[in-house]
Amino acid sequence: MQLSVQTKCGLQYLKHVNTIHAAYTAADTSTLAMQFHMMLPTPILLLFCCLLCAILPATHPAVSLDDLVVAFPVDEPHLPLAYASRAWRKVGVAVPCCCALLLCPFTTLSLVAATMTVRPTQGVRTLIAANFHPSDAMQEEGRAFNETWMYYPDDVPLRSLYAGDSRAALMPFLAHKVFGPTYKWVLYGDDDTIFFLDTIVRLLQDFDETLPYFITGRLWCGGCLCSCGSKAMV
Repeated sequence: MQLSVQTKCGLQYLKHVNTIHAAYTAADTSTLAMQFHMMLPTPILLLFCCLLCAILPATHPAVSLDDLVVAFPVDEPHLPLAYASRAWRKVGVAVPCCCALLLCPFTTLSLVAATMTVRPTQGVRTLIAANFHPSDAMQEEGRAFNETWMYYPDDVPLRSLYAGDSRAALMPFLAHKVFGPTYKWVLYGDDDTIFFLDTIVRLLQDFDETLPYFITGRLWCGGCLCSCGSKAMV
């Protein structure tokens, strides 16, 4: 679960209070000392904790668009969807600005202002697996959008409901074969899936990419569709 800055600060403050309380109890100090501790200025301590959250470095490197790859299958009738996805794959990403958090860490306005710096990008690296052989012209055009096109045939004979199911299921593995160890997260969807990259970058800041996360709002299990939302693997 991703926690807000205010929530993290509150938890750190409670941990601080519990630690001091345990120390006082162990030392069997006077009631006066306990009363003095309870009179500590809570807002000042909360502000101090919030400032620490804003300025201290993260325990792992920040996630950027360079850490992401997109992978999805396509067939010839759906080519316009693949081309249309270039719009969201070629957007900028909001870069958090700690200065706004330092100036006013408790206001919603500061959290909005903290994401006003936008870094343009050529486009997230993308693997598109088609059921036809991409032409040289398609490959050349795709390079301008950081795309890699490859051929993966339909299932003949059918193994499931759709001829392209095996191609779709293997996309994360095909992406790893193409990009190797140069990425941290795979955005795995269909040709009509839209990812909001600035939101994803912020979401992934608190996740350890060395752990086998599967973050999704939609899951097929035993032939039954569970939950709802877009299919995505990161």
